[in-house]
Amino acid sequence: MLAVEPLAAGREKTLVTLELAALTSWFNPGQAFTVIKQQPEQLLGTGLASISQSIGQRGVYRLNVTLHDGSGDIQQQRFLFLVGFPVTKIMVMIAGLLVLVIGFAGLKEFKKKGR
Repeated sequence: MLAVEPLAAGREKTLVTLELAALTSWFNPGQAFTVIKQQPEQLLGTGLASISQSIGQRGVYRLNVTLHDGSGDIQQQRFLFLVGFPVTKIMVMIAGLLVLVIGFAGLKEFKKKGR
């Protein structure tokens, strides 16, 4: 479940639309994301707007948040997130590779100075 909560006062009459989309095409930027679920406009004055969807496949997903205020202004924000990728394991592997590269570079420099 993803939820949006207003941080500033005075947003009682703001309408919010939430849209969850999945990355389906790496090669066509115009149609890269496909909408999985869209919540109808909700009044943000109720305190919390949410969208709930079970995601069973690994991938890149995007949450689109669109705000419509009383004066007709529209604000849109997009949030990208990964599902099913072991981010901590990937970071540990990158750190390990970096240590190996630094170690080999230091060893090479040490051998060079030893001559």
